[in-house]
Amino acid sequence: MLTPNGSVDVFVRVALAHAQADTDGLVELLLSEGVDSETAECLVAFVPMAFAHVILGDAGVRLPDDFIVQDPNSGRSTNGKLRDEPIFRAAYDRARAMLSADPEDPRVREIASGSAEWSAIAHLTRDGRGPSACGLTETVLMRLPPDYLHRPAPPTQRWWKFWNRFG
Repeated sequence: MLTPNGSVDVFVRVALAHAQADTDGLVELLLSEGVDSETAECLVAFVPMAFAHVILGDAGVRLPDDFIVQDPNSGRSTNGKLRDEPIFRAAYDRARAMLSADPEDPRVREIASGSAEWSAIAHLTRDGRGPSACGLTETVLMRLPPDYLHRPAPPTQRWWKFWNRFG
């Protein structure tokens, strides 16, 4: 099983090599790289979003701290925190590192351009207004499983809870 950093590395490599791939195509390519289906869906949702957050945040765009997972069948939705998403955090750090090495790295913009956030800002600034006048609301993710945010904590977190009981 890949770590969040390893998963982000796979996504960046695949997405840059297949820039014209749509979401379903990216998921298929990630599956062929050995990424499980839920992680693939998380990668296509959170990596472009995180890359966009780095660029847009630096441009002064007001960005949400949350996201929404909505079940397209029932319409039920649940809020999650971006800071609690390991893939988002790993992707954010990766984008930040890439821009630290090269502030004009076009690969960061290319990955970010696959996000809803990037599209929304492009739409909002088409009249020539600067992005710092913009603010975004939570992104609604409809491809993640409906129970995504209600699953048990990963084993590392459970160990921490166990340790705290006896420490």
